[in-house]
Amino acid sequence: MGNYYNTNGINKSVLMFYILRFLLGTAEAGLYLGIIYYLSLWFPAQHRVRMMGYFTLASSIGNMLSGPLCGWLLSQHGFASLAGWQIIFLTTGIFPTILVILVFFFLPERPETQTFLNNTEKKWLIDTLESERQHVFQHDTRYANPLSAVFDIRVMELAACFMLISIASYGLSYWLPSLVNEFAVGYTTNGFLNAIPYLLGTLALIFLVPTVRKGDRPLYAMLAASALGAFCFGLSVFMHDNSSRFLLLCLGGPCIYVLLPCLWVLPSRFLKDAKAAVGIATITSIGGFGAFLGQNLVAWARYWSGSADLPMLVPAVACLILFLMIFKMISSSQNKKTPEKISSETI
Repeated sequence: MGNYYNTNGINKSVLMFYILRFLLGTAEAGLYLGIIYYLSLWFPAQHRVRMMGYFTLASSIGNMLSGPLCGWLLSQHGFASLAGWQIIFLTTGIFPTILVILVFFFLPERPETQTFLNNTEKKWLIDTLESERQHVFQHDTRYANPLSAVFDIRVMELAACFMLISIASYGLSYWLPSLVNEFAVGYTTNGFLNAIPYLLGTLALIFLVPTVRKGDRPLYAMLAASALGAFCFGLSVFMHDNSSRFLLLCLGGPCIYVLLPCLWVLPSRFLKDAKAAVGIATITSIGGFGAFLGQNLVAWARYWSGSADLPMLVPAVACLILFLMIFKMISSSQNKKTPEKISSETI
């Protein structure tokens, strides 16, 4: 299979598939961090959790719809002499290609270059963002060099949090289809079952995230979500029927989607301009390693344990460690606020 062969002038081999997949990953590597940085250029802090919620909501809806759609496309195997997976690749590749063209020509880079706001709205937005920028610089003058963001302990903490979220997310996405396959249903039904956790995640983003955008609420939301995720994923290991396991995964899955928008509003609270770009890139680069770990740790756990159940300990442990880290961050935040509160009361 690894040898090259040619059909209608097209090279088909495992090596070519790996090369194309690598190029695809390279092309999309900067998308996530680019969008997060872009949102920080447009939305003041008070709106940023909601905007990150919308962004994550779009991802959740995409995953929810892609399950049934890809299941149906797989069942079209043989159409136009194509395999089911080839049909999926062609169909899902068309829309990003169109989006690239629209973004390049119609998406403004900064508020200063846009044309859809009136002068009053434009001035308010620019002034508010500039005020927040100056506030960060006045209260954190230690990091004049943008590259210093790479060594900021807060950036490292958020990178570790993102890594743990990625481990839980990819561990779940790796194991969930295997569990659903045990229901012995067709491709389309399989797709709809896989969509249920993402549907619940979408509802959680719509109704919960808008309520946690102020103050330390994002941290408390992350604390609750990581605790619930650890409980559901851990308990699923000890369930003996697939229906109970699936129910627990449907409850634990949405926790991951609540964690993401809350996490990504935190860097912009202490990073601006070039430092924000460097800091977000650092968080994404280091934290993105969790995607590799999540997929492989689940596979390794299944291989070494010989059990189809124990792999779910991977996202459970990741959520538990995340809970402990967030608890520490909240405690540190409260300790820093206490002297300020005592001082103001004394005055």
